[in-house]
Amino acid sequence: MNGRATFGAGKAAARIALVPAAGAVDASLAERVLAALEGMVIQGRLTGGDGERSLTFVSEGAEALCGWSAEALMRDGGLFERLVVAEDKASLMAHVLEAAQAEGRYRVDYRITHRNGSVRWVSEQGAGRCGDGGVRYTEAQIKDITDEVAAQQQLADAELRYRSIFDSGSEGLFQTSKDGVYLAANPALAAIYGYDSPAQLIAELRSVGRQLYVDPERRDAFIAQMQADGEVRDFVSAVRRRDGSIVWISESAHSVRDVDGNFLYYEGSVRDITAQREAENRLRYQATRDQLTGLLNRLSFAERFEEAARRADRRGDNLLVAFIDLDNFKVINDSLGHLFGDKLLLTVAYRLSQCLRSTDVLARYGGDEFVLMLEDDAQSGNVEAVLARVQEAISRPVMLGEKEVTVTSSIGVAHYPEDARNLPQLLQQADAAMYTAKAAGRARVHRFTPEIGANATERLALEMALRSAIERSELSLVYQPRLGRDGELRAMEALLRWNSVEFGPVSPARFIRIAEETGLIVPITDFVIRSVAAHLDGWQRAGLACPRVAINCSVQLFRDSGFAGRLFSVLERHSLAPQCIELEITETQLMADPQRMIDTLAELKARGLTVAVDDFGTGYSSLAYLKSLPIDVIKIDKSFVDGLQPESEDLQFSRAIISLGHSLGLTVVAEGVETGMQHQLLRDLGCDEFQGYRFDRPLPVPTVLGKLQRMDGGPLWPWASELAQA
Repeated sequence: MNGRATFGAGKAAARIALVPAAGAVDASLAERVLAALEGMVIQGRLTGGDGERSLTFVSEGAEALCGWSAEALMRDGGLFERLVVAEDKASLMAHVLEAAQAEGRYRVDYRITHRNGSVRWVSEQGAGRCGDGGVRYTEAQIKDITDEVAAQQQLADAELRYRSIFDSGSEGLFQTSKDGVYLAANPALAAIYGYDSPAQLIAELRSVGRQLYVDPERRDAFIAQMQADGEVRDFVSAVRRRDGSIVWISESAHSVRDVDGNFLYYEGSVRDITAQREAENRLRYQATRDQLTGLLNRLSFAERFEEAARRADRRGDNLLVAFIDLDNFKVINDSLGHLFGDKLLLTVAYRLSQCLRSTDVLARYGGDEFVLMLEDDAQSGNVEAVLARVQEAISRPVMLGEKEVTVTSSIGVAHYPEDARNLPQLLQQADAAMYTAKAAGRARVHRFTPEIGANATERLALEMALRSAIERSELSLVYQPRLGRDGELRAMEALLRWNSVEFGPVSPARFIRIAEETGLIVPITDFVIRSVAAHLDGWQRAGLACPRVAINCSVQLFRDSGFAGRLFSVLERHSLAPQCIELEITETQLMADPQRMIDTLAELKARGLTVAVDDFGTGYSSLAYLKSLPIDVIKIDKSFVDGLQPESEDLQFSRAIISLGHSLGLTVVAEGVETGMQHQLLRDLGCDEFQGYRFDRPLPVPTVLGKLQRMDGGPLWPWASELAQA
């Protein structure tokens, strides 16, 4: 029998051969059709009752399919059956036997071993029939589906990987319909929303807009952004969990469409940002509030004043600014201690808040000073009534430990726009009026008058004395060390002192303010830079390992076009590298004109100077600006360090500052560290450097020289290691 010439007898020929109208078989046409078919066509005769068969016809596609020619497969009729992989043979024989006995159709996929040794997947599709004498046959087409199987396996593997990622992802993943019905969700999303499983979430959460979002309009905003952009990024919303509690989420999603562009579903991810949101709210609150009392801070008060002044201008009204100072607070604070002093300030702040009207604005301005703005009826008798309530509330006795103390208040008042049209001048006038009230016997209210301004002799005398302080050699520097985590000397801060011939030692808190207000801060800082450079030069010439020195700078210096030139000229004169100087500027000053400061500081930093932000956390730094600022160091303000206790709010806030600083690649310094507990808590939080009485007080130059000599080239500040272990 010949595979090319003979296909079978009787019905076999009739089934396979193409029969023309005249009834004669056109063999040539039949061969062309068979050759055009994919794979090979076979006829197999069953040789037993188990499905074994012997091929009686094989088309020319055999060699491409299995590597054996049609003649070889028909010559050895059982050869093809032996090519079937053993594990697949039983399934093939079962299908063949069933189809042959029932004269029905079948399809079965299985593997064969190609003549070259490779394993190929094939698909056999055919039918069974009963021939002459009851002989059973199958006639079928066999195609190579190896590539299809591989593609299906790759797809299955990809789907499995996707499902694994989907199910095990730490972020919530979802698919929703356009009308807000969840089609799919992973366990992380179910956990975020308070459901036990994705199935429970899908079953119970049937409308995202009505059931999930606290503000239903957020769903409309989501859809609108999707329609406009095809995606949403960091879409922040408050949502209700299954138990009714509220969490904040950040959602990113996109539209999924088919090949024709038809919408299928929304797909995206969800992050629970509740902790982050709460931390941001705390930071924002802390940035606008005084850390001790919770009242508005200076910056917030200034913002409220600007808003009120615009309203007053539109209405033709007046504003009143009152400067409130506690009488004899320093005596109480020094005799009973800072803790009782803080308790007194807290009590006063609470009483003031309770006795004021909702339209009045109160802030703590620093130390024992409070400022009050009255917007309504500033010229009426209501003002006197409000200020009388203020003085009465402050003067009620306060229990501080076992002592009952009583404090009074002196209040100075200035009016907008009658006395001045800007807040700094109004505060200066109210401050002058307040000092007049103190001079008149305290516990009084004085309104600013031109006479009060003209008679502010003490302040003027201080200013005049300060103007000549440099020439008189009344100014000097002390240095306070800044230590690393293991007690190594990392830097020193230069601190200015004034010992006036006329007034004796004058507090920096007093004369720096005058210097800022009068512009004297510029020549005074030039003096500090020259002194620091001279000291560093001397220490280096003595062969001592000198640390970087931090110099406090006013924002006015950065508005002075000649400041940078003078600074680098001094450094060059003493052969000092710019890396030995660190410029410190307070956060509030920094954010007063952030873009200008970014440009100026970037230029200084590019020339090798280190830049630090002092009193960090007491102002309000926009994160958008903060990450752009060319700074190296942030210093946690002493007000946060003072209140450090395990699990305290100040501890959490300090943790947030340290984490933020490290995420931006900054060195974080804690200032005002006075106790071992404060040091240990900050060290555990990962703080990089420490400054405060815990390690050393501000030291005169000879003492610094002696301690540098005692270091003998080593990194540890004298006694620092013992203190760190105490």
